[in-house]
Amino acid sequence: LTDGNVRAASLTNAMEVTSSEASSVMSFVRSGMGDAEQWKLFDVGHSAPVYVGKALYQLGEGQTQEDEYAAYSANNYADFRTATLDRPETVYIGTNGGGLHAFDVETGLERWMWIAPNQLANLKKQRKVEDDDSITYDHHYFIDNGVFIQDIHDGSSWKTVMVIGQGKGTGSSKGQLNQANYYS
Repeated sequence: LTDGNVRAASLTNAMEVTSSEASSVMSFVRSGMGDAEQWKLFDVGHSAPVYVGKALYQLGEGQTQEDEYAAYSANNYADFRTATLDRPETVYIGTNGGGLHAFDVETGLERWMWIAPNQLANLKKQRKVEDDDSITYDHHYFIDNGVFIQDIHDGSSWKTVMVIGQGKGTGSSKGQLNQANYYS
């Protein structure tokens, strides 16, 4: 969990905390949210793992170009598919521990975790200070819905897009990531 390209002040404002509180919340999330074994992946709720590797559509055995699904036969999809043949294989899954996780298929290691901007202010709610000043995890809903991947043509080029449902986490709010930018 990092602040990526967001300035610390912007992240602190989005989280609705002071800079010292932001540091405590981020440290809590990075260190496994109080779990003795430091698990970073909390319950997946209604989410399920989704695999992304090379572009999704390809002709099946014995199919010809004429058999190809119409949406994938136009706008140079074959070139897009060829360009993605070496795309790192990644599994994505949403969690109620705060966000969307990306895992390297080959190693099983987490590549990154993304927290939807509208969820940043809720992140602090998971860090509960008990009466004895101990810190515990307090369950809240975040990415508690499906993760959907699709190759689309946006009118100018092909992209692999992910739509992330937040479900119970925020009602009907959704996040969207262009997969071209999220492999490492």
